[in-house]
This record gives sequence, structure tokens and C-alpha cells, in this order.
Amino acid sequence: MRILKVEPKDCIVFEDSLNDIKAAALAGTKAYTLRSAFLDDEDLKSANSLFSSYHELLPVIIDW
Repeated sequence: MRILKVEPKDCIVFEDSLNDIKAAALAGTKAYTLRSAFLDDEDLKSANSLFSSYHELLPVIIDW
């Protein structure tokens, strides 16, 4: 994010794996996550927002 000259708190990331969600949290960004057939919602609790489909996510992206 230094390359982009943007503060991590001003960024959002879209992730679908547990390790990447954790990395986003450690980096100080907001992690937006799609539910997975391979992970329980409890496993994804470190995500800032959890979505069931890209259709749910689209309004968030547009408003951001």
C-alpha cells in the first residue's frame, strides 16, 4: 500500500480464504468475504463483512 500511497485503513480487500482474511486484518485493511462451501461462517469471523453472493457485494462497492 506504500506504493499506492494509501493508508491501509482506507482500503478494502476481497478475500475468500482464511489465511488471506487474517492477513488483511493484520495489515489493517477491511476484509470483505464471500461465504464458502469449504468454511463455516465461524471460521470467517475475522472478516469485516460476509456476503453470500457477488450481487450482495456490488452495492457496497458502488457506495464505497
